[in-house]
This record gives sequence, C-alpha cells and structure tokens, in this order.
Amino acid sequence: APLKLGARSNWLAVWQELRESGFTRIWIDREIIRLDGDLTQIAGVGSLVHVVVDRLVPTLESNVRFLEAVRVSRSISSGQTALLEVESNSVLNLNQQPTCGQCGHQYQELAALDLGEHSSSDLVHQVSLAGWKISDLRERRFEELRDFFAKMSVSIPASAKVEAILAEICGVNLGGIALNRRLDSLATGEWQRLQLVACLSSGLMGILYIFDGLGSQLDTGVLRNVIEGLKRLAKRGNTVLLLDHTPDLISGADQVWEFVAGSPDRIQYKPSAIPSVRKKRVKDAGDQVAIYGQGGIGGLDVEFPQGALTCIRGFSGSGKTRLLFEVLSPILKGKTSEYEVVGLERKKRVVEVLAPGRESTLIEALGILGQIAELYAESPVAVSQGWGRDAFLLDRPGGRCPSCEGEGRHYYDLEFLEDISLACSSCEGRRYRDEIREITLRGVSIAEVLEMSIVRASTHFTRYTQLHQRLDAAVGYGLGYLLLGQNLRDLERGEWLRLRLALESTRVSRNHWILIDDPASGDHADDLRLTAAVLRGLVVGGATVVVADQDPRIVEEADWIVEMA
Repeated sequence: APLKLGARSNWLAVWQELRESGFTRIWIDREIIRLDGDLTQIAGVGSLVHVVVDRLVPTLESNVRFLEAVRVSRSISSGQTALLEVESNSVLNLNQQPTCGQCGHQYQELAALDLGEHSSSDLVHQVSLAGWKISDLRERRFEELRDFFAKMSVSIPASAKVEAILAEICGVNLGGIALNRRLDSLATGEWQRLQLVACLSSGLMGILYIFDGLGSQLDTGVLRNVIEGLKRLAKRGNTVLLLDHTPDLISGADQVWEFVAGSPDRIQYKPSAIPSVRKKRVKDAGDQVAIYGQGGIGGLDVEFPQGALTCIRGFSGSGKTRLLFEVLSPILKGKTSEYEVVGLERKKRVVEVLAPGRESTLIEALGILGQIAELYAESPVAVSQGWGRDAFLLDRPGGRCPSCEGEGRHYYDLEFLEDISLACSSCEGRRYRDEIREITLRGVSIAEVLEMSIVRASTHFTRYTQLHQRLDAAVGYGLGYLLLGQNLRDLERGEWLRLRLALESTRVSRNHWILIDDPASGDHADDLRLTAAVLRGLVVGGATVVVADQDPRIVEEADWIVEMA
C-alpha cells in the first residue's frame, strides 16, 4: 500500500501505528525494512513509502488471499495498490480511483459519453482495451471486432452482450461494415438488417415489429439468416409483420395475407417460380460509355450501352447505388471524374429517379397543374374578375384556401401517438376559396378536377394535346384509378415510380438517360411485370435506362448486366 509522507511527517509515530495495526514490513527505496525492531533506527523519509500488506506465491489456491490483500491495501491508501514481482524487481501500480499517480489529483468518474464519438477529451486516444485504443476500435469492421472480443482474455461484464450483438451483425452479412460508417452511406438493405439486429438484441417481448421491404436486394444466403432472425423474434412472444413480396420471405411466413381490391384475404401461398437469370448482352451494343480505373468506390471496368436497359446487380452494400449516382450520373452531366471515361461525346439529359420532391399531389407531379391553371385563368369569368394563373395554383397564395394553404387537410403530430389529419373546415377539403370554386371550365371547377381520376381526366382534357398525352401515359402505366388531387405520401413506391416514369415517357429522346435505384422495391409480381414493361417502353422510345436492382425479374428484362463483386 503506497503512502505519501511529507518531509515533516512524524515518521516514528507512523511506524508505531503501522506495527500496532499488524503490519511488520515497509518498503523504502526498493529495500524491505522490518518494523518489529528498534523503530528509532529507521530513518525518516520524505518520499513514497510502501506498506507490505502480504507476500505470496501466485497460484490458483492463493486467489482469495490475493484479493484480500488488495482490499486491505486499497483501504489504507485511497484505493491504490502496488504489486512487486521480486525476481524481476518490477512494479505494477493499480489504482481504484481516477487519481493522478504523481500529484494525487482526483478526477471525476468516467462515463460512457466521455469516450463517445463526439467527445473532445484526450482520453479517447489514451484509454485502451486489451491493447486497442477506443479511437482504433471505431475504425474496425464488425467482423474484426467480433474476433477481438472472442480472443480477449480480460473478462468484462458488458463483453458478452457486445459479442452477441456482433454475432447477429455478422450473421446477416454486415461484418464488412466499419463501426464508424455513416448511416446515410448505407444501402437500404444494410440499414434494414441493422434494424433487425437491434430488435433481436433488445430482448423485448410482446412487441409488434413491422418491416417494410426487408427482402429487397438480398440474395438467398442472407435471406435464410434474416428469416431465422424473424422467427426468433416471434418465438420470444413478439408479433412480426412483413410488408413484402419476396418469395423466400413469403415461404417462411406462418401466415400470408394478400390484398385484392383493398380487401385482405388469408391464403395458402406458394410463390411462383422465379425465372432463371441468364446473362444477356446486347447483340450490337453500338455507342457505349466505358468507365475504368481506380476511384472513390474502388476499381472499375464497366460499360453502359446507349439505347439499352442496363441492370447493375450485386449483394446489398456492394456499391450499386454509389456507382449509379456517385460515378455514372456526374460523368453523364459532364463533371470531372477520377475515373477514365470513353465514349461520352456530349452532355446527356440525365434524370435521377429519387424520392418524391416537394410536389404534394399527383397533378403537380405530372407537371400539368400549371397548364390547367392557365386554361382556367383564360376563362371569361376569371378574366372579368381579375383572377390570374396564380389563383389556381396550390403553391401560391391568392386562390387557395388560406386556412390549409391548399392542402385540403390539417395534419397533427401527436408525438407519442399516430399522426392524424382532419379535413379543413374552411374549404371542406376542396383546397380553394369559394370564389375560385365558382369558376368553371366545360362545366367543371378546378377543385372538381382534383377529384377526378386520371382516366376520367384524360377523357375530359382530350382536346388539349399536351395535357392528354401526359394523362394518357399515366393511364397506360396502370395508374388510371388514382385521383389527381391525391397526396404523393399516400402512394406505394411502385405507383410513385410509374407516375414519375410516365412523365418522362412523354419527353423521351435518344439523348435521355434515366437512372433508377431499386425499381422492384419488394413489389408484388403483378406490379413487377408492369414496371418491367414500363422500363422496356422507355428503351423502345429511345432512352437509355440504367437500374440498380437485385430482383431476378428485373435482371431478366435487362439487355446488359453489370456485376458488382
């Protein structure tokens, strides 16, 4: 037990007190001195003195005795213990308290946040665990961390839980991800599997878990592990609900409900056979954009034929999306790239089909509200009353309902409960002021236009060529049943995708490149057939379509396949 004695300490009284407490030896300047002799012969010191608490040979039988000696030493030296190995004359200092071994200053107890990612403390670069610093651990892959904890000789109470979580992560093929990887850089499938791991590691029961599109972009090997994890969640007393059309997940489900015309029907479902994927190449590829060399996503040697449907496929996290939007798209837009590019003659018209933008309704997404507003503004009544084009738009003040700002509904965030929306009491959900709703064109107000289905609107606006062309394209893409005023947030992803492509089909050209990530997105087989037909129609119209997808039915439709390892 180390004791600090000042130069003016009454050392004789200290020796006497130690002897009366049962201690017979002290260690001064690496020399053992006995206290059972003449205490006046022991010189006074002003440096560090160690009280010898016990001397033992380290064996399994001496464990209890060793721990007791440590306890005693800590009780008389503010939590500190020194271990002297006699043969090598080496010392190991142990400190139970966060105190400086040199000046004795005591620090606050460490908390997890002190070693967190955003901590400014230098301790992040000093504290180590089994030889690895915290800052180093963050940069390791999950599979490396799993091996590290498995081999770690030091037993830590939390290590068993950490090992279990890491095993779950590696079990769903996420072992190659680094601990400090940004979430926004993860592929959709990677993020969903991490969420599954979080559910499995929580240990909760009696929970309803809902997974949407979990099977998208996963190969058969990973799907088996995902299904096994979902079954374990259910066995713990939870309810697991999947919104998915992946055949393997459907086969593993205990119950299957299929919706037909909005009504659920429990069925004994046997997934239809997926066509075998054959690698196809365009017979006469013609003009191509070739990308090769080393860059931000590694080495590349790929070709994209123009006027064809190309599918980039590979397991979730292989880089399909990054190749599509971080490499190919900037190159097509004429931006400088670290890769070598061959075959790009001039700038292309590039359309990235991403999530819905600021447009809130179908009529805005189709880009026809402005044209319809112009027609109403030119009507005799509107002209006589001074209502211009802006009065019939939903994104401009004037003619829209000032209470709901043209939404037709008021949305309420209930924080801990499900959000709700109520029809606007001022306009009764019709979006426009009364005086605007009184203006009609061919007997129909603009508020009534928003209540039309796409197929009815296509007939109503037949005489207006450009309007009819876009509406008719949406009808041809199987969307005729949707209402023009319907909010985009109410659409399934497959419906929104076909709506977006319907607009592009009306202005497609040979200079047109359309880039789409995950067009299948767990859609039903009927929707997939329709989506595949839409993609083929764009290519027939002259566009070059590049999709990133793993679904065999989309791959089967492709003219050209790019494999991501």
